[in-house]
Amino acid sequence: MEKYSKLRRKVADFSGENGNVIRFDSGKQIIYNGYYSKYDPKLDNPSLSDSDYDLLITGLTLNNSGQPISFVSNDKQIINLWRIIRKSEKIDPTCFRLYRRVEPDVFLFAGT
Repeated sequence: MEKYSKLRRKVADFSGENGNVIRFDSGKQIIYNGYYSKYDPKLDNPSLSDSDYDLLITGLTLNNSGQPISFVSNDKQIINLWRIIRKSEKIDPTCFRLYRRVEPDVFLFAGT
């Protein structure tokens, strides 16, 4: 439980530093732009919302910088695109994870 509390504080500190907005330096912005255009949601997942797509690409960009990333989503479109990206980019599943919420406090790994 203590490990979870430390991680939660780390996330809160990270987002609080930037006013709850993730901001990239110019190098990371170039990486983000490349991923954003590479995985066009309108072609593969036309019903995926812009904000979900942005969240996924932001996570991919952070992961590219060596930061392990985890998401929670029950949205089938975001789960499908996450699987496509993980396989295409050959990302270690322990570094770019997505969980589905099955109960208020129960989360399951979305799989491969």
